[in-house]
Amino acid sequence: MLPLLWCLGSAMAAEPEPVADRLVLADGQYLNGHVRPGENTWLLTLADGTELSIPYGSVARVEWDVGLDPAARSHTFPQVPGWPGGPATWPQDPDADRYLLWPTGRSVGAGHGSLSQREVAGSIASYDITDFWEVSAGAIIPLMFSSSTQTAAIGSRLSSPIGDHGSLAVGFEALFLPYESVLGVPHAAVTLDYRRVAFTLGGGAAFGSSSWVGDTLDSVAIVGGSVRLGPRVWFLSETWLVVGDHTQSVVWAFPSLAFRMITRRVSFDAGLMGLNFGYQVIPLPVFNVSWHFPGSAF
Repeated sequence: MLPLLWCLGSAMAAEPEPVADRLVLADGQYLNGHVRPGENTWLLTLADGTELSIPYGSVARVEWDVGLDPAARSHTFPQVPGWPGGPATWPQDPDADRYLLWPTGRSVGAGHGSLSQREVAGSIASYDITDFWEVSAGAIIPLMFSSSTQTAAIGSRLSSPIGDHGSLAVGFEALFLPYESVLGVPHAAVTLDYRRVAFTLGGGAAFGSSSWVGDTLDSVAIVGGSVRLGPRVWFLSETWLVVGDHTQSVVWAFPSLAFRMITRRVSFDAGLMGLNFGYQVIPLPVFNVSWHFPGSAF
C-alpha cells in the first residue's frame, strides 16, 4: 500500500505536460504542437500525430507551453537553437530589437513588453503589438524638473524578416523637450543574424526646431554588432557617426562596447562609450536595465 501511495503522490507532484508549444516561422506564421530539437531542425509533432521537420533558419523563435497559465510556464524567454555540443535551446535575447540605444532590424515578438532605464536619465516603455509593430513612450528624467513640462518621447517601428537571416525595420522617434524644443528622428536598420553573431547597419536624419538646436538637419549612421558568449551573455558594439550643422562638417563618432546579461525577467547592459567630438574623446559609462513582462510568447 505504501509504495502505491508513494507512486500516486509522485505522479500528482510531477510537472504537467505542456499543453502546446508553438513554432513561429520567419514569415510570421505559426504552428502548434509538441516541439523538440533535432539535427539542425525543429521537430514538431502535431495534435493528430503528424511529425514535421522544420530547419532552424525558417523559425524565428520557439514559444513553450503556450497553453499553460503564465505562472506555470517552464521558460520565461522564448527559446532559440543552442550551439552544437551544448544545450539544445537557449533563451532568446529579450532586447534583440536594439543593441544599446539604436534599434536593430529585429523584432522580439507579439505581446512582449518592457520597462527600461537607459543611461540613468531615460525611462522608456515599449510594447510589441504584433510580430512586426512596436510602439514606445518615455521621458528624460532630469528634464522633468525643468521649467517646461515638455519631456515626452514617443516612437513607433515596423519590422519584417528578409530571408532566413535578415530583417529590416523602419521607424520614427520624436522628443518633446523644454523650451518648445522638438526633435524628430526617422530611422531604418538592416540586421543579419547568424545565431551566434549579428550585424546591423542603420541610419536616420535628426530634425530639430527650437532655441536649443535651431533649424538643422543632422545625419546619423550606425554600425553595430553582437556576439553571443553563452546562454545568457552577449558582447555588444555600437558606433554612432554624426554629420551635420552641429558638427561643423566634422564627423562626430560615438563608439561603445558593452556586455549584456539576462536573468529570468531582467536584462542588464554595462560598458563604456567614447564621446568623440573631433578634438577629444570623453569616456562615459554605459548602463541600461530592462524589466520584461510576458506576452503570448512568454
